[in-house]
Amino acid sequence: MKISCILISLICVNVIMMANIGILNYIELVEISNAQLQKAKVANGKGLENVLTNMIDVEHYNMKNYNQMFTVPELAETHNYNLLQKAIMTEKYDLQPKIFDIIGNAVDEPKSIPVADESNQSKETSKCLKLGETAKNIVTKSFKMIGRAPHDNEKQSYYPEPDDKFRRTYIAYAATRSQTSRLKELGKARRDITGNAIINVLTQKLDEFISGGQKYPVKKICVLIGIWVSLKMISNTSPTNNGDVCEIELLGNKSKKFVMYRPLDGIYCQIKANDINSGTKKLTAQLRENLSIPLEFI
Repeated sequence: MKISCILISLICVNVIMMANIGILNYIELVEISNAQLQKAKVANGKGLENVLTNMIDVEHYNMKNYNQMFTVPELAETHNYNLLQKAIMTEKYDLQPKIFDIIGNAVDEPKSIPVADESNQSKETSKCLKLGETAKNIVTKSFKMIGRAPHDNEKQSYYPEPDDKFRRTYIAYAATRSQTSRLKELGKARRDITGNAIINVLTQKLDEFISGGQKYPVKKICVLIGIWVSLKMISNTSPTNNGDVCEIELLGNKSKKFVMYRPLDGIYCQIKANDINSGTKKLTAQLRENLSIPLEFI
């Protein structure tokens, strides 16, 4: 009887721990990144601008990575185990090392990790949570035994590759309400930290374009505009450029919504899809507006 209880307890812990360890790890990494970004913000006055500029000019990430790292980490895809691991690696192996490279120091990990509110789970699941430390330690040690650290030249998760049963379990218990709320708080905090730097870098690159000479590539300007639109609209974005026209699509909406910009007489302006040769607003003027002023989407 005692053995059966122990086995049931281990199974319950296995389900709950594996369902939560990934999302809790991501939340912790977002906290760490926020602290590092804050340090970069005050480092030599231009630390955060240098991080963003380097990531666009040298690293060339995809737009989902840029959105996660600088504007909306709470909108990273975490409902799927493999996508969650990609989000974790973006924070741990892309953003944090780059900040370290630029400003030369790192921050300590948070002393506490947000604890999930499990009040809405079933009574059976609640019973599983009431376990002795011995059972918890056994499962914890098993994770350490079957997981492996990433190689020097390979970005990998510290967590083992799950089987199909765990994938289904993870999807069922992906994130609690309190975890989702915590991520929203951290997302707002990140935008508060990065907002001015995003606007400053985009303004600087627009000035470089206007001044002539070796113009800043249109593709990179479109990426920066996409990051700024993500900051302003609190949404994932997808930029594309056709010649000198930048089209920024707002993702996560049932109906397709996008905003378009192009240089007119050397100045980037918002344009309409049916009349790309006349501007409605100068982008430099929009950058000086309050972020709460909405954009006119097509």
